[in-house]
Amino acid sequence: MPRAADAERPVAATLEEPLGHAVRMRGLVRSAALGRLPHALLFVGRVGIGKYLAARWLACGLLCTHDDVERRPCGHCAGCRQFVSGNHLDVYAIDDDAETIKIRKIRIDPTEPEAIEAERFLATRAAAGGWRVLLVRDAERMNSEAQNAMLKMLEEPGERVLWLLTSAKPQGLLPTVRSRCITVPLDPLALEECSRVLASHGLVGDEARELARWAGGSPGRALSLAARSAITLRTALGAAFVGAADPLETSRALMQIEGEFSGSTPLAQSRDRARTVLDFALAIAADAQRAAAGLRVEELVHGDLVAALGPGELDRRSAELGRKLDALLEARADIDKNLDPQSLLDRALLALAP
Repeated sequence: MPRAADAERPVAATLEEPLGHAVRMRGLVRSAALGRLPHALLFVGRVGIGKYLAARWLACGLLCTHDDVERRPCGHCAGCRQFVSGNHLDVYAIDDDAETIKIRKIRIDPTEPEAIEAERFLATRAAAGGWRVLLVRDAERMNSEAQNAMLKMLEEPGERVLWLLTSAKPQGLLPTVRSRCITVPLDPLALEECSRVLASHGLVGDEARELARWAGGSPGRALSLAARSAITLRTALGAAFVGAADPLETSRALMQIEGEFSGSTPLAQSRDRARTVLDFALAIAADAQRAAAGLRVEELVHGDLVAALGPGELDRRSAELGRKLDALLEARADIDKNLDPQSLLDRALLALAP
């Protein structure tokens, strides 16, 4: 089973063309071949759909020394091997798990002469005589000082310099930064493509298809759900939703199901568990409301649970669905406050149950 911490960011040392994004990526490599590639690209899309993989693939294609007019990475030349190993001198990547990207990653710090920052990187010539590429994963993590420092570099990019930023929350970037980047929207993967990615991580069959559906075509999110024992969590939650299990007993059981949850302390991990359960609860309640409004249950992600209610029970509950959703949203908002995760789940399960 994949680790939860890794599942959110399935960045592998691979040069395969990112599934689901081939059309956009091929358009960008054609632009590069024609000398029309902008100096800054911002890949946007939901978490876990392969934005950073796509950025890496494009960067490696630019640095590939194989004579390919389409500039796709060959995977065998010195440039590709150096890129994959993380040792290419013409690449500066901010790809860590820090909550905030601070200015010391962008602007030269005179007190640390041995450090490599974006500014110091750009002050050098290209080692291979070609492109210099700066990769920033989850660029919304940059604080305002870091963004303002980067803004000056975006305004004077230099010859054959490419900034590749990715973000699932582009609203977290300053408008002045966004305006100096060409936004490249990346869509969720089709379920078949998402399932193929999951298969490469050992998840196949009905489990892979269900995880792909619940994750909305995001392989990274699906892998994260798998690591968090999402199948078991949802089964228990669904039983409480249809009235087949006591809500408070279910709440206690949900806190005991094994899984890999994020957080450096047991309390943080419990909050991540509660967050995962509440996201499922909200999605189930929202699908019930959609069905009550007339949508076909076959078209809903959690339609199987809604269908288990039967039309009479769904009609009876329809007047309560708005209140239930409000209660679940309130519990979801309270997760990051100093409240007991078990109490939050108790509230949520009581709201979700009949």
